Amino acid sequence: MRTLRNTLAVGTAVVALVAPAAVAVADPAGAPTTPVDQLLLADGEFPAGYEVMPFSVADRLEMIAPLNQFQSKVTVTPAECAPKVSALQQHASDLPMVSAFSDRTTTGLVEVLSAKPAAVNAAALQNCSNVKVELQPSEQVPAKALINIKISQVSVAGVPAGTTVIATQGTGTVTINGKDGKPGKERAVNVNQIEGVNQVRGYTVVVTASGSQGGRLDRAGFAQTLTKAVDKVRTAK
Repeated sequence: MRTLRNTLAVGTAVVALVAPAAVAVADPAGAPTTPVDQLLLADGEFPAGYEVMPFSVADRLEMIAPLNQFQSKVTVTPAECAPKVSALQQHASDLPMVSAFSDRTTTGLVEVLSAKPAAVNAAALQNCSNVKVELQPSEQVPAKALINIKISQVSVAGVPAGTTVIATQGTGTVTINGKDGKPGKERAVNVNQIEGVNQVRGYTVVVTASGSQGGRLDRAGFAQTLTKAVDKVRTAK
């Protein structure tokens, strides 16, 4: 179970690394009075076969914590596309979030709700369409990595009207330093994610689908989940 939680958390962190920043937009009238954490999808509201998993604030912060250890060893090009660890920690603490995983589709789904309306920053999407991440070994993290990430806006059938969908695809290698002077073993790294952002009644609804080990995504499940998430906010009291 913890391995599955880690998969989802890593997926969320990668999206935070490369997804365009959001900018505030006008808050439409008619926001729900239902508490925001009750607007998240519950067990049984995800597609069949998806298991809702505990994903506490402590879990999120635990997964983000290592970023502090090797932040100085990471080079991101362009530099403005680098993540702000303090901002990630703040979001992990503040934003209501629920996650689910399917063994059959090997896809993790994460829903995040923000009470602040926002829209995808088109300029950031353009400027960060091609990102290179390089990690140099350190005492805390004895590994080096080179990952090339491509970001693009895509269309996915079945998502609600007005949704912006961002695809994140990355390939690269990670080499763990060998012991006693032995050569390190190089491993391939693949990233495959899509993120849907939709505005409804003053809320920003974000659903992210991450393929396990960069595998094929359950796009139908992603679209179904985003539709249910948006509808739940739209019809809430």
